[in-house]
Amino acid sequence: MTELDQGLVKLKRFWLCLEPVDTLFFRDGRPFDPASRAISGLPNPQVLAGALRTEMLRCADIDFARLGDCIRNGHRFEAAARQVGGSLGEQIAKTNFRGPYLGRKNDIGKQDRLFYSAPATLRHSIKEGAEDKIVRLDPLCASQSLPGWQPNAQDMVPLWTRDKSILKPLDEIWITSEGLSAFLSGKTPKSDELVSSDDLYGFEDRTGIAIDPDIGTTQEGMIYATRRLVLRSGMRFWAQVEGPTEALDLLPRQDECRLLPFGGEGRQVAVTSCNRKDGPLTACAEPAQNPENGRCLVLITPALLNGWHPSGLDLLSAAVPGHVPVSGWDLARGGPKPTRFSVKAGSVYFLSPNSKRSQGSGLGDIHDTSLGWGEYCEGVWHHASNL
Repeated sequence: MTELDQGLVKLKRFWLCLEPVDTLFFRDGRPFDPASRAISGLPNPQVLAGALRTEMLRCADIDFARLGDCIRNGHRFEAAARQVGGSLGEQIAKTNFRGPYLGRKNDIGKQDRLFYSAPATLRHSIKEGAEDKIVRLDPLCASQSLPGWQPNAQDMVPLWTRDKSILKPLDEIWITSEGLSAFLSGKTPKSDELVSSDDLYGFEDRTGIAIDPDIGTTQEGMIYATRRLVLRSGMRFWAQVEGPTEALDLLPRQDECRLLPFGGEGRQVAVTSCNRKDGPLTACAEPAQNPENGRCLVLITPALLNGWHPSGLDLLSAAVPGHVPVSGWDLARGGPKPTRFSVKAGSVYFLSPNSKRSQGSGLGDIHDTSLGWGEYCEGVWHHASNL
């Protein structure tokens, strides 16, 4: 474990490994009616933070009914946890979560390898008579222009490459921590550092029926189908938590394995913890050789923003592949959460060379980033005309 001092409160930071014991199910916010199909995707930060917070509150003997009443009366979680759980409830509310990340077990004695959504500026270069290769798009010099190109915001420049071959976007592709480290250092990842989603996870279709508990027979019309997440052999989830020591002591400690619900239908994962040096291998950029290089931010978890543009950043270019709707069930309020739209992981934001450093470890509202939304890795870039 890593312990830090912050005033009079000791902070702890460590990794959690979550290994599924069965298929998993993560629903979106769409209605689930008879004869409909509920399709699972990957877990988002909200699912992870909710599962770990619930376990901490349970271990602290927090009264869930009172906590729910406080939230329904208009209190934010932080205030409600303090009111119901006192000092320990307040410390639970101050815990920050990072993840979840996909990881694969490595050889004995070696760190797990993490996989991230591939940066949206990477392309397959297809040229007749030559092997496919990977190229990256970078901001064009402001002195150059493209006919017909219109910026999405003032003073932004297009993304470009000098490669003359046909380019195809990467579809459902992930990148290793080594590959993302190369990208963050201004280099182009190797082809073998990119992995198809099919190599990491898949989905399993199942059909079910609803039983009337009073008569023990099938309820009329209650046939439904689900598609559940299945991780490939050796795959598991990783997450990082940071917060007051007393609160984090409620989570599994080293050499302890605990089963926790994760996602829908009561599906569970086996959770263990380890310190930073025994955690997975993460992506990081090499030290910048030229202080005039621009900086780029690559989202490694989805971000909840007001649109596609993070506030407070001096953007030169951006690559945003799309948005994902986010909802869920609010246990405290007893109803669905409002649907919001998150910017996809893998989005890349290019900052001007002279821009101010970004603040914090996430993009978005501080309450969202504390749950793991909008986490990014920072790197450097070079003008496309200089590559």
